[in-house]
Amino acid sequence: MSLSLTAPPLASLNPFLPPAGSSCSYTGALNAGKVFVTDNVILNGSQGDAIGVVTERPVGGSSAASVLHAYADIAQNNQGTIACPGSSPVKVDVRLLPGWNVLIVDKDAGGTVTVVTAPPDTRVQLELNKFPANVRIVLDAPSLTLKAGESVTVMATIFQRGGLSGKIDLSTDVAGVSVEPASVTLPVLGTQSVRGQSLFDSLTFTSHGFSPLKVGTQRLDTLLTFKAAADAKGFTGTMTLLAKQNSQVVGQVGLELRLTAPSVTASVTSGVNLDRGQSTTLQVSIYATGLLKGPVQIALEGLPPGVTATSASVSFAGASQFEQASAQLSVSASATAAPGQTTAQLVTTAGSLVSRSPVYVLVQTPVVNISFPGLYGYPPAIAGYQGSTTALPVRVQSAHGFTGTTTLTLTKLPNGVSVVPLTVTLSPDVSVNAAFQLQIASDAPFGAFPVTVAGDVLAPDSNAQLSLSISPERFLTPNVDPNVLPLTVPAKDGFWILGESKYTNGSSVRTLALVQNKRVTLSRDVPDTGGVAGILSNVNGDAYVVSLLTVTSVSTSGVVTTIPIQKGPTANSLVLDKQNKIWSVEYDSVTRSYQLSKFSTETGTFERLYSFGDNYSNIPVYMDDSGSNTYVVDTRIFKIIKISTTTGAKTEIAIPSGVLVESLAISDAGEVWGTQSMGGVFKLNADGTASVFNTLPVGGRAFFDRVAPGVLWIAPGYSSGTTAVYKYNTATQARNVIPFSVSVRVVLPDLMGGATAFLYSDSSSPSYYSVLK
Repeated sequence: MSLSLTAPPLASLNPFLPPAGSSCSYTGALNAGKVFVTDNVILNGSQGDAIGVVTERPVGGSSAASVLHAYADIAQNNQGTIACPGSSPVKVDVRLLPGWNVLIVDKDAGGTVTVVTAPPDTRVQLELNKFPANVRIVLDAPSLTLKAGESVTVMATIFQRGGLSGKIDLSTDVAGVSVEPASVTLPVLGTQSVRGQSLFDSLTFTSHGFSPLKVGTQRLDTLLTFKAAADAKGFTGTMTLLAKQNSQVVGQVGLELRLTAPSVTASVTSGVNLDRGQSTTLQVSIYATGLLKGPVQIALEGLPPGVTATSASVSFAGASQFEQASAQLSVSASATAAPGQTTAQLVTTAGSLVSRSPVYVLVQTPVVNISFPGLYGYPPAIAGYQGSTTALPVRVQSAHGFTGTTTLTLTKLPNGVSVVPLTVTLSPDVSVNAAFQLQIASDAPFGAFPVTVAGDVLAPDSNAQLSLSISPERFLTPNVDPNVLPLTVPAKDGFWILGESKYTNGSSVRTLALVQNKRVTLSRDVPDTGGVAGILSNVNGDAYVVSLLTVTSVSTSGVVTTIPIQKGPTANSLVLDKQNKIWSVEYDSVTRSYQLSKFSTETGTFERLYSFGDNYSNIPVYMDDSGSNTYVVDTRIFKIIKISTTTGAKTEIAIPSGVLVESLAISDAGEVWGTQSMGGVFKLNADGTASVFNTLPVGGRAFFDRVAPGVLWIAPGYSSGTTAVYKYNTATQARNVIPFSVSVRVVLPDLMGGATAFLYSDSSSPSYYSVLK
């Protein structure tokens, strides 16, 4: 391309020095001449539109290098550095002749800019940078207020940018609001004159050192009319005026718009909930805006079959932008209306204005609800026993107009439990009390089981879950007051149990009964002289009743032998050895101490064997199953004292640190096992250590099974409130939990294997026991 350069007007020349007040400085040689500088050329299209800037790049130079044309009024030789705060330094080494000169500007990797005189043989490459084509729109009003069917006019100034010219289409992004004229034509954009600037200003204008010669802007001033259609909807917010050319957005401006239009809406606070054959009132709120005036009709449409509704009408005065009214619609369901939920439409009509909003209409399905009177817990709990029938009370309630017959049954029953379905006839809103009869087999499993009531018309949200607990089969305990802890001891295939004191033939007696195989096989009256201290049994199953002045033995064959004594044992813990001697810890008034004592049932005398001092009472005494050795715990010295029942030989067994003895149990092999008060089982080893097994959550009284080797029975005791007995395998540490629905009072070994558990009962209920194997 070929360009002609002419001398610029003298007024366009500027001195090279930094202007007065500038924060920049120049160091070096400086001439007093003036210069005019430009570094690019405007390129115009055939219609005169400014298309972009052409920049000259020196061939062979860096990508940052460009050519600068400088006009000097006199010869100048400038060598120095321009420094500005926050910018890279500019190093100048130029020799200017009068007239036009060519300079090269470059920038190194460190950011330093250099300006040098171009060599005479410098060749350049032209680079075109197009201007962006768009418009900027300025309105003389930042916001508009419109009413439906009306218009408002504002002055708009459209500034052209880049080479954009020709037809521009105008529109808004709010439905129902248009702009007139819908299009404008922008004139051809030509070049503008450019003010000269000093070389210093050119070099420090941008980080590169120069600003391109930019085309000036042209503008179009025009009136724009915004018009709201008659059916436009109300709107408050930001509206955007869009300028498009060939469907492409080339400019836009936002302004706040408040468009008011008559409208009407209605709402309800809740849907419609109906039983068949029932009516209800629907409260409706109606809202009018935009000075709406006149009557408004309210109706429900799209109702399900069998459901009808009245309509209503309100009127608005149109006195304000916002008004509110209320109305009532009566909704009715026939006796045969289809159950289910439907989305109806609440329709408001004001002349040509119609609005709709959804309303949920629910016709309830006739169902029944159930509850379990007298049962407690969540879920409610019912107790059952092996080999018995348990009544499960249930109250059946008609709901949502149910009438007729319904059948209920129990599902998820464990093995061994069966029930006959329950059929109930109901009238609307009436409840009936009934009961399931649960048949629980003798081999049904122990434990608690989730059970569900199911029915053909049972409400989905009905509380149909409950817990069925199955305990071992229970039997009525004979000869005992349910309010008194039973006095009972082991026997073969059963137990002995002592009844309450009674006065017969001038003396106080108690009835001692032998229960074997779940029935009373023997009953004898024994003396109650001065109160009974306890009842014991020997390894043969014979019973001994110890009172203050007599010891009475009753053999399994029914032979009764009573021996008068001066004073018998009174301790809470009594055991009987194989010589039928009674061992207990008694207070000795002579030594004023508590002594482990052996009482002869033949002579009625005590033998003192071990002293616990004067501060120990209610010390439990343990006996191995053969009756050969007695064991007591002396917590003063942390030892177990073992005494032979035949020779009286004493052996001390150390209790290892950390073992808290609650109960002892002696195996057939003479191993000492026990339970801890904080839970768990321990075994004392021959080397003086203890093996502790934390496999039980509680402690309690422990004893070995009389037949099954290595089986330990553990009963936490009535005071703990625990409703379970544990069967513990000492070889594998496996435990079998035998649950009960009530607390367990006493657990005894059976001399023929297994155990007997006596259950808690209140004063109004009989006492029961269960046989455990």
